[in-house]
Amino acid sequence: MSNEVDRLRLRDIFVSEYLEKLFFFCLKKTGDANEAEDLASVISLDILSAIERGNKIENFPAWVWRIARNRYSSWVAEKTVRRDSFYPDDISEYDVPSEESLEDSLTHEEDMRLLRRELAFIASDYREIVVAYYIKQKRISEITKTLSIPEGTVKTKLYRARKILKEGINMAREFGKRSYDPESVQFCASGRFTDNNPWTHMVKKLNMNIVAEAHNNPSTAEELSVSLGVALPYMEEAIDVLKGATLLKQLPDGRYITNFFILPVECQNEIKELSCSYAEEDYEAIWALAKKAYSKAKELGADLHTVSEDDACVYFAFKILTQLQNSMFKPGIAFPKRENGEEWGFIGFEEGSSYRLPHFFFNNNCAANWDGYQANGHDERFKDDLYNAPSGCPDDALTIATMTMVAEGIPGESFTAGDKKSLEYLIDKGFCIREDGRPVVHAIVFDSKSGRYIDDIVVSDEYKALYVKMEKLVTSAKEIIARYSNPYIKDDLDYYTMMSCFGTRGVLACLLKDRGLYTGSSAQFCALYIK
Repeated sequence: MSNEVDRLRLRDIFVSEYLEKLFFFCLKKTGDANEAEDLASVISLDILSAIERGNKIENFPAWVWRIARNRYSSWVAEKTVRRDSFYPDDISEYDVPSEESLEDSLTHEEDMRLLRRELAFIASDYREIVVAYYIKQKRISEITKTLSIPEGTVKTKLYRARKILKEGINMAREFGKRSYDPESVQFCASGRFTDNNPWTHMVKKLNMNIVAEAHNNPSTAEELSVSLGVALPYMEEAIDVLKGATLLKQLPDGRYITNFFILPVECQNEIKELSCSYAEEDYEAIWALAKKAYSKAKELGADLHTVSEDDACVYFAFKILTQLQNSMFKPGIAFPKRENGEEWGFIGFEEGSSYRLPHFFFNNNCAANWDGYQANGHDERFKDDLYNAPSGCPDDALTIATMTMVAEGIPGESFTAGDKKSLEYLIDKGFCIREDGRPVVHAIVFDSKSGRYIDDIVVSDEYKALYVKMEKLVTSAKEIIARYSNPYIKDDLDYYTMMSCFGTRGVLACLLKDRGLYTGSSAQFCALYIK
């Protein structure tokens, strides 16, 4: 066996192809279901432990049945000397049926329900003793000396281990359901990360399934192992990684729970209906305020000449809606505090939810002095073919500095080689365009005066009416999240509510387009703020 991938592959082959046959082999040999379960658990432990150690295996089927034959021989000898003993004595040779004869024994439909029995994997505090005794064939006195624990403790744990194995194989649940039917969850992160970026851990399907299984469902490592169909040593390793990443939390009773909120479909649908109702009732009022914001910004000296009035008004509509939503939370709302001292948020969305009204996701990508609402994908409403609109977010400090120089009208001959290269990038991406041979910023440009256009808006009666309705939306959304989440994230309800309501702008955008208020086709609505 060359690596961990091979070990996992052989473990999966054994569980899926041999556990069932092994049980019927033992049933045929013992003639008793209880004894068959007992014997099958011991044989399975031998095989899984050998796979875990990385033993070189040339012929896997022959190897499995050789272990089964030897352990069965040992079991017969033990039963003769002392029926309930854990101690292996002399091993006699007994024949083992071929795989063909085993297949022949699986013909009765009423027995098929027994084939779904599963094996519970032994916990780490038992495993070392069990492997030392059964696999390495060490005496109890040797184990006592090596591990520095009393002889009675060794005997007790060996006895308990056998009970755990027997109970595990008696379970009636289907083995490893999530291993073949994993949760589909989309994740979103926000905040500042150091070396502990949560995205690096969510690329592994095992980690995704662990957080999905443990979400609102405190579970022991053994329970996670059984539910996901993964051997406990690998499960414990993954749990340690997720704990270190603060994505999994260990409770005082030793169980584990996901340390962030994953919105189930039902929760999302309830919140999305709130967003649909709000946008449907108030899209005209928001558009009317956006028109006023456009006029006010123009009056204050904002540079609006490179974008159409319609495009500018969509930006103002998004800005007003964002202002309404942000005003529902404390200024500078903190990201969830992590146990390692960092502050960042992570949230999951189970796939399958839907909006009642057409929706088109617009992300708010911000950088220093840059504010941009970018569509995530295109459809017939927003083709993004007007003016070759900007794409994405110019989050590099040099590109922002170059755009600022362009906006301030600094002549091109003053540009350094780096500035010129940055300008080429900006023109290529659509952040700048050329007018009569000179570059200009392709976005709304605010200075410190014109950027205060919204001050008059937020004190208007129309805005106040929208505020009251937004307050109701956010309060209801927070109540929904509290109902679907667990008490361990109660201190971060504001964050999860805020992250769950931003879809309102996608419904608003489609209503503005479909109801004929917005007549353009851009999918990018951007602004640059300069001093």
